[in-house]
Amino acid sequence: MTTCTAKPEPITTTAITRREAIRRALEVEGWLSPNEAGLLFDMAREANGPIVEIGSWRGRSTVALALGAAAGTGQHIYAIDTFVGVADTPNATERGYVPGPEGCGKDVLRANLAAVGVPESAVSIVPLDSLVAAKCIGNVGLLFVDGNHAYEAVCNDLRAYLPKVVAGGYAVLHDYSDAEPGVPKAVVDVICPMRDFWQERRVDTALVVRRSKVEPVDVLLGFPGRGFDWGPVSAVIGASRHHRFITANNNNGWDDFNALLALALNKFDSGEITHMAMLHGDVMAEQGWLDILIGEMAANNADVVSTVIPIKDQRGLTSTGIGDPSNHWGPWRRLTMNEVSDLPATFCLDDLAHLGADADAGHYLLHNTGCWVADLRKPFWREVDETGGLKMIFDFPTRVAKWTNDKWQHFRESEDWYWSRKLHEAGARTFVTRKVPLQHIGAQFFPNSSPWGTYEHDRDTAHNWSQPSAADQTETTGGAALASATK
Repeated sequence: MTTCTAKPEPITTTAITRREAIRRALEVEGWLSPNEAGLLFDMAREANGPIVEIGSWRGRSTVALALGAAAGTGQHIYAIDTFVGVADTPNATERGYVPGPEGCGKDVLRANLAAVGVPESAVSIVPLDSLVAAKCIGNVGLLFVDGNHAYEAVCNDLRAYLPKVVAGGYAVLHDYSDAEPGVPKAVVDVICPMRDFWQERRVDTALVVRRSKVEPVDVLLGFPGRGFDWGPVSAVIGASRHHRFITANNNNGWDDFNALLALALNKFDSGEITHMAMLHGDVMAEQGWLDILIGEMAANNADVVSTVIPIKDQRGLTSTGIGDPSNHWGPWRRLTMNEVSDLPATFCLDDLAHLGADADAGHYLLHNTGCWVADLRKPFWREVDETGGLKMIFDFPTRVAKWTNDKWQHFRESEDWYWSRKLHEAGARTFVTRKVPLQHIGAQFFPNSSPWGTYEHDRDTAHNWSQPSAADQTETTGGAALASATK
């Protein structure tokens, strides 16, 4: 009988980009969507223990997991499948193929893995029933459940494998949808009663569940502005399934975030809360977004975690980027959605070194204030200047000065980047994540869940960090124009 007790070797495949990994995974027949392949790549890259896949078929998901592991912590993968084929189904694969019981097997899976350069030692193919295989599987950092979707089968898989998931580890259930009612019903009956597991997010039909060691905290959730669409309202209502939160709206418009900050600090002083979060009225985040941010804060020992939010136009630019204290009237460089897709799902300034970020040169991480959380227990939140005024506030500094054309011009630093600069000056440990799926609401919805946009890199700031080609030359009107483009 095949066992899975052999000591595995780490993946040594040369790491490829996330976008290339998704492309290669999609060359294999299967039902996994591009967004789901990207999700598995991200999670395998960060896995804190061995990766177990229940249901491999031809290996589309296995490829995404293997390439993600190669790009990150190098965890070993156990691919479990009976290889008796897929039951007759009218559901075509993502590429339009309607399978029968034929066309699968251990050799097919191994060939598909070899085609993308995954060494045989990196993936153990386990041709067993999942419950039999469970007897020889130890701790699990990432569990992907995509086997038999019948209710009892899903329940049995969850009961057999979830106890093996380590603290901070994840389980991902595929086909969590009305089309496969056994999967969501099993989640309700098996996972929901578990106190240490909570549903983090959903990407297409993939449900992400985390085994958390983060204790619940108390949060003031502020949402500035006078108006909300239903999408953001639902994001406020469903912000967290794990933490306690109270909401506040100052109804003063967009220019007075400090009223919410003062309220939060007073509630901190009275012992009512320990954290503050904010959601803008034009940001529609997936329910449970606050759980993700606080989880990432704990995992990275962070003081602040914000979310990647695209600017409302077709360039695919975000207001997340790199700042330079020598010129705070505009960004040194902004990240594009194409660039963000190839970064770790949660990143800091050090992860932007290949884009020119240099902490020794004074560069710092630029944040968007549309969706974030902060730990108010850190002392810098209450530091004051010589007049008694709080240092860590939001502001919109302006000035009028002559620009390169010798014309007077108005400059304005956005509250996002002013706040980012103050965090840097305070020595705060800050991160940005794209784990929170959201859409920025404008003339249309601008998502942060996949690479898109006409800009591969930020052409408008290329004079700071590159010698742009003729095709990349764009007329730049200065810091005021750049700052005004952040909303």
